[in-house]
Amino acid sequence: MSADAPYYHYRPKPEGPKTILFLGFLNPDHESSFRVKGFRALGYEVHHIDPWENSCMDFKNVSEVYDGEDIVFIHHCNSKLFVADIPVPVIYYHAELLWRPCVNECDILLMMSPLMEPALVYWFPEIFKRNPAKYSLHHYGVDLDRFTHPRKKYLKCTFMGPIEWKEKCFIEQDLYKTRKRVVEACSEWLNIRDFGDYEEYIKDLQHSQSTLIVHGKNCYLSQRIFEAAAASCCPIIYVDDEIGAKIYEDIGLIHGLNCLFVYIIYPNGLEFLSKFNLKIIGENARKWVETRDNIHQCKKVIKYVQKYQKYMEKYKKQCNLRATQLIERSLRIGI
Repeated sequence: MSADAPYYHYRPKPEGPKTILFLGFLNPDHESSFRVKGFRALGYEVHHIDPWENSCMDFKNVSEVYDGEDIVFIHHCNSKLFVADIPVPVIYYHAELLWRPCVNECDILLMMSPLMEPALVYWFPEIFKRNPAKYSLHHYGVDLDRFTHPRKKYLKCTFMGPIEWKEKCFIEQDLYKTRKRVVEACSEWLNIRDFGDYEEYIKDLQHSQSTLIVHGKNCYLSQRIFEAAAASCCPIIYVDDEIGAKIYEDIGLIHGLNCLFVYIIYPNGLEFLSKFNLKIIGENARKWVETRDNIHQCKKVIKYVQKYQKYMEKYKKQCNLRATQLIERSLRIGI
């Protein structure tokens, strides 16, 4: 079985577009790489370029790296701005509230959650004037195969990663302030593990019955929720407002079934864990994340492209060349 196709013993022949230009980080543990694996497992030929590689640092127009692919997928790339000046559908996926969007002239816009929309309207109002297709995927990539090896779960509850704010980005200060406050209040019940080597991090999750996940203000989802679930480790998610609670409900996380929510940190911290069967919750979390794998999400993306192309083809038959160009440049049919 190919390393790029972990979910299938064979590669099916894709219908519609056959090749994809994918702009996103090459880090094998990053969400963009997991999504590339999903496209390849479906049988698509994917040309994966990291815009932050030295050889690509100066390009601004997608046409500079475009080589005749059928569609282009631009994964959120930390504010590096691209101009989508090519004749094929351009899909842009924006994943974080903390960073501004990094593309214009896109045809299909995918967002992590409805919370993205106000930020995108603020930074790029012209995109919304053209009425792009808007979808909420609520999904982070995770390589399910890397988390399946059974491990003895001798750690009751862990916390992974840094607590102190060490970044230069001032926007993240609130995240670390919240994290430090919650972790310190729960420290008596936690095995705090430094987030270093990714393979060690996976092993720690596999050895954990549960893990505490703390997001800051306006940062409600992270890859850690999906990774914990994939490792059959009960995600304990700190929820600090109603928006976060609604997002978790929307993606199918249910307190006591496949995760645990912590709303207020009382003096007794995580003492309530003794009331729950963490093994069963962890097993349910694994089942939950299996229904949200990369294959399923990548199929959705291809369906969006096919619908968009059908709409454009319909309008091309009704209009002359000039009218068609106006439609493609200024209307962007919603699908």
